[in-house]
Amino acid sequence: MEYVLLEIETDLNKVMQVATIYRSPNSSSENSLNMCSLIDHMCSRSGYKLFLGDFNFPNINWNTWNAVGHSERKFIDTLQKIFTTATRARGFATPYLLELIITDESFIENIDFDAPLGKSDYSTNRISCK
Repeated sequence: MEYVLLEIETDLNKVMQVATIYRSPNSSSENSLNMCSLIDHMCSRSGYKLFLGDFNFPNINWNTWNAVGHSERKFIDTLQKIFTTATRARGFATPYLLELIITDESFIENIDFDAPLGKSDYSTNRISCK
């Protein structure tokens, strides 16, 4: 897992904890559990939380919040609030939700999912905050 953590002070003297996370699709169970521990730790801190990343759990059914594997179930259990829609698709390929935006507050006003750039199968996103 690769990640970058950032702490930002907002105009309202609140702190925003921002984490960008990349979890390889070939991650070990231990690596996945470490990622969940990182998210748990960040959620225990005060202020807004915002997690952005490519978590690579294509076998999670986000409509039913069901998963087959232990790592996937642990990840679902770890999440507080989530804004979800398919983020990877091209043509007739099955769309997957691999990149997530996770927050514990309702400060995100809107997320626009636009067409991929070039030959990429990743959607482009625009996030508006209150």
